[in-house]
Amino acid sequence: MENEREGISRRSFIKGLGASLALGSISSFTTFAQNSSQLTVWTAPLGATQAENRYYNSMAKKFKEKTGTDVKVTSIPWSGIWQKYLAAASAKKLPDILWMPASWAIRLNQDGHLLPLSDTMNSIGGSDAFYNADWFFYQGEYWAIPVVRNPRICLYRKDLLEEVGYNHAPRTWEELEEVSKALMEQTNVYSATAFLFNSEVRTTDQHIFSFVVQGGGQILDKEGNVDFDSPGTREAYKFYTDLLFKGYNPRDSLGWTEESQFLDLIKAKQSAITFGMPGNAIALKNTLPQERFDKLGFAPFWKGPSGRSGSFGANDGWAVSNYSDTPELAKEFIRMVFEEDNLIEWFKAVSMLPPLKRMANNQELKEHFKEYKFYDAAIKQLPSVARFNYRYSKPTLAAADVEDNHVLADALNDIVLDDMPVGEAVKKAHGRIVKLYEKYRT
Repeated sequence: MENEREGISRRSFIKGLGASLALGSISSFTTFAQNSSQLTVWTAPLGATQAENRYYNSMAKKFKEKTGTDVKVTSIPWSGIWQKYLAAASAKKLPDILWMPASWAIRLNQDGHLLPLSDTMNSIGGSDAFYNADWFFYQGEYWAIPVVRNPRICLYRKDLLEEVGYNHAPRTWEELEEVSKALMEQTNVYSATAFLFNSEVRTTDQHIFSFVVQGGGQILDKEGNVDFDSPGTREAYKFYTDLLFKGYNPRDSLGWTEESQFLDLIKAKQSAITFGMPGNAIALKNTLPQERFDKLGFAPFWKGPSGRSGSFGANDGWAVSNYSDTPELAKEFIRMVFEEDNLIEWFKAVSMLPPLKRMANNQELKEHFKEYKFYDAAIKQLPSVARFNYRYSKPTLAAADVEDNHVLADALNDIVLDDMPVGEAVKKAHGRIVKLYEKYRT
């Protein structure tokens, strides 16, 4: 394995595999005829493109009928969305409404780019009506309204695992390694696992961060100090990179840029285990014949040495730009989103968990989610969900920078492409995180 890694340049390897960032690639959903008043909305794809299209078209039509205002919705790939937000904010050309994680809302608010939404939050039912609304609370105001809870869960091929004697998803790191070894030795799969390693893709950071949490690592301790370089973090990086070094994870994953690349392996029965999110369930259900979809399973992630089934999780929401010419219309659009019929339509479209407590036991949604099989696994995963820096604390200004700079994923490539020892790579990442936090503390 040492010889296999010898002489590989990180950037040339990734470029050689055709990895690229689609920074200029955006796609607009269908909109209705424009008049003198138009509301602009930027969102991000959640894994169920056709269903999301239908939902946004429906909301645009309803808002047009209610207010006479057209709505233009643009979906921006995750690979370039934060850079686009920062560039538009710098030019004071943000749209009226933006989709964003909590850490982004905190960061953009700090620079004066967002309007406070405490009044909108109160009109919907107040923060107590939501799960984790405090993630969006900073300096006395709410800066976005949470609209999804989205844990990452295990997506696997039941039929392949059954071939090697498993009638369930791996429940520990030991079982994950055991089943991976058996799959490579006893079946004809291309790879046992399909995890990301490309350091220029945001999802890679999410994959490795889930393992860090499972291993007992963290980014901040309870006092808010950077605590990334720990035995748990080092153990997580060693286990994750060993999956590639031992041949269980495909080496061309270093060049993958899209979720579709590892989901395609799962669909084609060429890989057995990967990361999934609820939106993937509806996309797979809508594209696979029922008999093939039935061969897929969803489960909470395996537990690491910490005893936790850690998972990266999103609690994203809607924010309003400080540069909106029609802020009250923007707030009205958000309020309309949270009307019960529209919420049901939304969660059916994206198959994610409702952030509103009153919707958690909605019978219509429960019946809908049964069809896609992920709901039980996602509910079980929620207690161990974390985001990059607020397992213990609320979001801080540096969180978006930790994510955007791909600090966690870069450490993977230090190990895999540059042959850096695990301890040294983790220590280097720790130092980078400290500098990002110090920038805001000073």
